[in-house]
Amino acid sequence: MRLSPALLLAAATLAGTAAAPRACAAPVAYVTNSADGTVSVLDTVTNTITATVPVGSDPFGVAVDPRGMRVYVTNPDDGTVSVLDAASCAAALEDVADRVAAGLHT
Repeated sequence: MRLSPALLLAAATLAGTAAAPRACAAPVAYVTNSADGTVSVLDTVTNTITATVPVGSDPFGVAVDPRGMRVYVTNPDDGTVSVLDAASCAAALEDVADRVAAGLHT
């Protein structure tokens, strides 16, 4: 069985932030959905999706800042990084807080 890169990255993201203080009470994982350009927020206690956020074209990588306040999602097809504000949990994740150009710039 081959695991998708997005699932592996989500697991690594969750593991990497396990010791960091979180804005949300429940631990969450961020899972990219490349087919529809969204990120799902998974409550790992209840195994339920608490939010699905439109981010950009073909989202692939996810990183969470050490305090758990910002989530960064790479969108390689449109050359951007979406910045999600995770400070107030799923409610704040309904919109992208910022989108930053990424990749080669001339």
